[in-house]
Amino acid sequence: MAALLVGGFGARLSPADVHAVATRRVQAKLDAASRARMKPAGVREAENVQEGPTKTHVDLALNAKEIRAAALVMLWKAAQGTVRISVEEADRLEAWTRSDEETLNKLAKDVARMGLVKAMLPTAGARFGSNDEAIACLAVAALAAHQAKASLRLADAVAALSAETLRASIETANVEEPTSSATGFRAYIDGSKRVKTVRKGSLLGHVRGVVMAERVHAALKDATYCLEQSIKTELVDAAEDGIAVACACTSVIAPAIAAFDCSLERLNAIGNGTAVEDRRSVTIPPSSSFEAARMASDAAHALAIALAKEGASAYRLLRSEARAAEQAEEARLKEGKKPKKKKAQGSDLGKGTALFYNYLDNCTTNLGMESMNLNNGGPKLVDAQFPLELVLDVMDARLSQELTAIQTLLESNQGRRKPKIPKGTRDFMPEQMAIREKAFAKIVAVFKRHGAVCIDTPVFELRETLMGKYGEDSKLIYDLADQGGEILSLRYDLTVPFARYVALHNAGNIKRYHIARVYRRDNPAMNRGRFREFFQCDFDIAGSYATMVPDAEVLKVIVEILSDLEIGDFVIKLNHRKLLDACMEIAGVPAQKFRTICSAIDKLDKSPWSEVKLEMTEQKGLPDAVADRVGEFVQFQGKPFELLELLEGSSSPFAGHESSSTTFQELRLLFNYLDAMGALDRIHFDLSLARGLDYYTGVIYEAVFCGESQVGSIAAGGRYDNLVGMFSGKDVPAVGVSLGIERVFAIKEEQERKKAQAEGIKVRSNETEVLVASIGSGLLTERMKIAGELWEAGIKAEFGFKPNPKMGDQLNFCLDNYIPFMVLVGETELQDSVIKIKNLSEREESTVPRKEMVAALRQLLGKSAEETVPVMCA
Repeated sequence: MAALLVGGFGARLSPADVHAVATRRVQAKLDAASRARMKPAGVREAENVQEGPTKTHVDLALNAKEIRAAALVMLWKAAQGTVRISVEEADRLEAWTRSDEETLNKLAKDVARMGLVKAMLPTAGARFGSNDEAIACLAVAALAAHQAKASLRLADAVAALSAETLRASIETANVEEPTSSATGFRAYIDGSKRVKTVRKGSLLGHVRGVVMAERVHAALKDATYCLEQSIKTELVDAAEDGIAVACACTSVIAPAIAAFDCSLERLNAIGNGTAVEDRRSVTIPPSSSFEAARMASDAAHALAIALAKEGASAYRLLRSEARAAEQAEEARLKEGKKPKKKKAQGSDLGKGTALFYNYLDNCTTNLGMESMNLNNGGPKLVDAQFPLELVLDVMDARLSQELTAIQTLLESNQGRRKPKIPKGTRDFMPEQMAIREKAFAKIVAVFKRHGAVCIDTPVFELRETLMGKYGEDSKLIYDLADQGGEILSLRYDLTVPFARYVALHNAGNIKRYHIARVYRRDNPAMNRGRFREFFQCDFDIAGSYATMVPDAEVLKVIVEILSDLEIGDFVIKLNHRKLLDACMEIAGVPAQKFRTICSAIDKLDKSPWSEVKLEMTEQKGLPDAVADRVGEFVQFQGKPFELLELLEGSSSPFAGHESSSTTFQELRLLFNYLDAMGALDRIHFDLSLARGLDYYTGVIYEAVFCGESQVGSIAAGGRYDNLVGMFSGKDVPAVGVSLGIERVFAIKEEQERKKAQAEGIKVRSNETEVLVASIGSGLLTERMKIAGELWEAGIKAEFGFKPNPKMGDQLNFCLDNYIPFMVLVGETELQDSVIKIKNLSEREESTVPRKEMVAALRQLLGKSAEETVPVMCA
């Protein structure tokens, strides 16, 4: 039996690994190096260990498979060093991962009675350092994630098969939506003669389960990915409350049930919907982390059953049609009629559906099912042991391999498909790049004005570098496939790579800027400037300086950049992380939930308080009274000094809170510095600002645009004094800001579009100053010589690629591209050693000696080029 190595350099644990161990397909084996770090039980008992508080016992009903998964999770945490166990206890966990059903069923009773850790490791006690519910939640969630992912592989194939069976109609693909992937539902039915495509909005009365299949499957795919990321994060970070995983499980439930509903509706349309138990009751909001994982698991299991039943029913109906056609042909032949041209089986199906149908056909033949009475619909789908349903088991390795092979084949035959761009990205047109380059130039000018230096870092980092720095947003990190023995991820921002840079190179005091692409697996909103790939412009000051001096300069830099970019009115919301923690403490929020509640508060700029409160109470377990108290704090906002006076007053809720008093002194000092630099009028003191990233330790801020284009935050940052220390062991104070340049571009493009419409001109995409034109034929080489002279002189010129261009075409090219000057050369000019210069904006033409051409053009460009040429982006 194959072995799964637990621990070791570069090791990682995936939901698929957990499922493989839980189903005894592989054996878990502790890495030798991890085992060597553990001590014998006697040594452990002699240590003076500070034990944490006793965890509340939670009733856990686990089956044998889930107990193996929980044992693997515990062993993994021990190998990572996030929990402390002895060598003997590690051996015990390893043994539990290999135990048989009878042994684990007995253990399950002890788990329900005395708790998970106590039942599995009686000698560990509180020293283990992680609570039962978090472990059970993580184990069950991993199994749910694997089953949901496996179900997704089958969902598109089965939905396509049902659509073919029902001769359904679907809407024309929307190129703006990410659902029409090369391996998705549409790829299966590509080329089908049975499924029709109609325009959007014309599907009234059609099967909803077919119409909604793409969108529902895409939602489940996103939710499942987020769950996988949350599981990976919690395994690395040793989070004890399981809240992040529980929230991700909750987000899986709805799309899984929606996919189940779609499958059930397709089954009803086929005529066999009663074969599947209605499992929609699992949508009841979970009351605990473990219950959320259990509901996600139930929903994924229900979907898997429904898909197996649906696939079997759709196949049988298609097969019965084929048999009926064969019988009709046999009857024709008996009547002495000429035989029809024989069609290949499944020839009217889509490419992918035909492959899937043939796979099922081969399976039924091999299982001896050809004797079924297909004309009567076959046997009822209530027998779980019926062979075809077993063939469609989402956990079956042969089915997974077949679906993967079909997807690979579909991908290789996509040459005729219209090319599309990945979700959350965009191509930039020449006119847009002109706007971008000008914006970059203004931004870099501000950075250099403040004495910053430029650095660059790799586009990907070690996954361990990024994990544990972004709170719940860690699930948005893009992981790369393991290609060289290292576990890598695309960078999420530029701040964490900068902290790693400072720690690695011992940079000391540094004021740096960095402009580069970052990547986030977020749900994009293209019209609001939210993308999955985008540029960030960062400005950071690291090192030891006087209190609030670098913070004030960073805020001043934001004001200067946004003012120079002329994007309209903006405001910078400001808060202090310690003040936010004080709000949580005074309101009665448990310390271990400070960060997760802050993540909820951070959504107030996108969601109303009612939705944020619902997340706090129902998803994160905060009592209603405490949530209401938090709601009172987040209402405090106003002008800096005015609100500061109010919060420092004797009637303030912060009165008597010691740490708040120190924070208020720091803020007063910051406001004084900003006032001295002329930047205070842009600051809005707002206690609802709660930047969701974990690494902030002091002042936090966020710039928002106040105009018509509501693109949300356009710049954000804060102080992060402990981030560098996570890499070097030595804290280096740092503060910085990140400008969301893509959102700025969204504003600038809108401004330029309106300006172009008003002036009746287009945005100029190039900066050509001179077109070298010819009069007559055979002068291409001469045009090249003149252009070469102009390039050497630093003048931006073009010569045209046509050998013998017409004068009208050359003139129109200049006018269309707003090129201010033409240099004209013909046979006469060559003989007289002169050239003609045509000033298009002034409609003037002059003749100058060839030797004086560069000097004359420089003089003309210096006098009139920028003044007379209508260049919007210059």
